[in-house]
Amino acid sequence: MKKLILSLSIILCTVAAQAQFIFGLKWAMGDAFQSKPAPATGIQKNDAKPWLAYQVGFTGEYRFKKHFSLTSGLLLSGKGGKSESFYQNVTFNSSAGLSVMTASFKGQNNLNYIELPLNLVYNLNVGKGHFFVGPGGYVGAFIGGGTKGTVQLQDMASSSPNFTTITGVYYGSIIYNPRSGEPIPTPQQAINPDTKAHAKGIDAGGNVTLGYSFDWGLQFSLNYSHGFTETNYGKNRTATIGIGYQIRRQH
Repeated sequence: MKKLILSLSIILCTVAAQAQFIFGLKWAMGDAFQSKPAPATGIQKNDAKPWLAYQVGFTGEYRFKKHFSLTSGLLLSGKGGKSESFYQNVTFNSSAGLSVMTASFKGQNNLNYIELPLNLVYNLNVGKGHFFVGPGGYVGAFIGGGTKGTVQLQDMASSSPNFTTITGVYYGSIIYNPRSGEPIPTPQQAINPDTKAHAKGIDAGGNVTLGYSFDWGLQFSLNYSHGFTETNYGKNRTATIGIGYQIRRQH
């Protein structure tokens, strides 16, 4: 998929060399947050909170009708979110008796992508420029990131927590799910979690943009993207305010 994104980017740049294309630069900031992961046994609380989102890179616009155009680009995009999770698991067996295991996590995920958006935009001339609005989609390749947070553990039955009973609980960047085939994390990993993000390689979803573009090149925009793919930390959502400048404008 990363090769596909690179190929599409090369095609975009090649086609953009034609006269009817408009080149630009974009910078955007806003909020990123993540949907709640699929419910897992024992999860009592799983709250998602906003985190810093950004976008920076190149844009391209192709006018094929008086009021319509296709917009795309190649962007470095930061996503992620803050989360608070609480887990409780109660077990009983004849040899060990009653065991109550609790774990809580507070932290943040910082995920970085190379992103390729594509939108169908409607343009309406007003004043010394035009308003624009349009839906579309995006695909992004994960290029790295990190997590940090604090973990608290308590096992009322023994000093060594039994992680075999935990499903889908966050310990920093570690998500343990027996069905995924991943190794069971040790207590030391839970207390001192790996700070490297282990997100899935591809993020894809829908987006919508609206804004105003001046005839001399300055552009302001509001953007929202809604991820459809699971990242291991939830599905990505971002809302940003952007500023851009069209550095090569052909009509």
